[in-house]
Amino acid sequence: MGTRTKAAAFSFEEFYRAFGKSVAADAAGERVVSVEGVETPPKILPAATRRHSHESQSEGGGVAAIAPGASALDAPLPTHLAALAALQEADGSWKFSREFEYVINGVAPAPTDGISSTTWATCVCISIWRQSPACFAQLEASYSKAMLHCDDNVLRRVQSLVDFEALQNIRMYDDEEARAMRERAAKEVAARRALEDAEYQRLTREREEIELICELSVENARRLSIRTQSVFVKGLRSEVRDAFRSSASAASLSSSGFQVGEVVESCWRRLSRTAHACKQNEWHPCTVTAVKVESRSAHVQFANGDLERERNVPFSYLRRRPDDERAAREAASCSHKYTSAILFKERFHAFDGFHDVLVALMRGTTGALERIGAWKKYSASLRSSRKTTCEQHAFVWNGSNFVLTLSRSLDFLASNRELVEWYGDEFPLEMNPFMLSKSLVDRAEDMGLLRLHKNDSDEVAAMPTWWPEAHYDDELLARIARAETFVIREMVAAGVFAPSESR
Repeated sequence: MGTRTKAAAFSFEEFYRAFGKSVAADAAGERVVSVEGVETPPKILPAATRRHSHESQSEGGGVAAIAPGASALDAPLPTHLAALAALQEADGSWKFSREFEYVINGVAPAPTDGISSTTWATCVCISIWRQSPACFAQLEASYSKAMLHCDDNVLRRVQSLVDFEALQNIRMYDDEEARAMRERAAKEVAARRALEDAEYQRLTREREEIELICELSVENARRLSIRTQSVFVKGLRSEVRDAFRSSASAASLSSSGFQVGEVVESCWRRLSRTAHACKQNEWHPCTVTAVKVESRSAHVQFANGDLERERNVPFSYLRRRPDDERAAREAASCSHKYTSAILFKERFHAFDGFHDVLVALMRGTTGALERIGAWKKYSASLRSSRKTTCEQHAFVWNGSNFVLTLSRSLDFLASNRELVEWYGDEFPLEMNPFMLSKSLVDRAEDMGLLRLHKNDSDEVAAMPTWWPEAHYDDELLARIARAETFVIREMVAAGVFAPSESR
């Protein structure tokens, strides 16, 4: 909260006037007793001695009947007032503890962000006590002490959130019952988590078994004759598909399911650790840790922010990263050809279709960057002609810098095991949007923008013919070189790369 508003001094007349009462403070607050013609005020008992247990109250929770001639201070408090009075601290405040939460029983919500739990609980009790002006004579001393810990702004907020229609739900604190409820809730959470962990372990184990069987089967099949290989592999595929049909459907990549370990985006997230998950306007990167086909949901762990985990996220709030869909489909199709190839010749041409898609993608990428560069030059010339000193803005697409997003647009290819195996460990698949033999980081290091420790053995002596760059023509390579320089310049302007002090 902001500055704390000091509570005004308590006024008995203002309290009753707020509830439509017209009772004078002197008439309602005092009771004169006549003893042999001498008027003496009664003795005010301490607040603690005026609290009675709920057994002495009526079944309806109201005020029990007062014997004729008895003082109003001797009347037992209603259950909901007595339960709150029993939890009041010595200084007059309340704390939003487990005991308080048990007693309040959902009548008031938990403290909101930025408000002290003590101030919140005190304002809740004051708001509830104000609903019973008839019992104020018994609560006057406790009420006055509680007002010292009250904040007017918090009190107004609490009054709008408390469910005054459910005050009968407030109950006396029972330590044994509360402990039993906590233990029961903890056991339910532990059992649910154990089931989720067991499901995750089962899916992981079955997926590893499938991968191991397929890998061993293909290796053994290659040792047989060509005619026997085709028969053996064909029969083995059908057997594996029938034996692991359920698990294969859970781990397969389809339009409605996701794979464990896959990097996706989710718009279902918590605004804070204490808030409930809800749909957001932005998509956040995350990794799938478990998949539930029956409920069409998945467990994810976010890759930014608090790196928190979220369980049971519906498939409708998950999506694959907006990479080039055609390139992703071609990569999956070529990977299947690569793994199912029996002869090395078939492997050598497995990614030909993927390379054709990459060439088309590079032409579109360079064309977009050329248009962005022309737009920046036009903006700069327009500013110079108008003699304005406004700052040069980046080209924003879908809420983010297009050039910075482009620099990692093809990083998802590093998760394709077959593609990594075919290109080799020397080919960089991170920060390499143009699929060249050197990534943007390597280019920046060559230009003196980074000071990295790099061994001479890391350099590739000759570019392999199966790398994507070998499929680019001279005209496309020239356009890529200009686009690459433009991207690095934009990354320097954004602070991603910084010139070193000395080469």
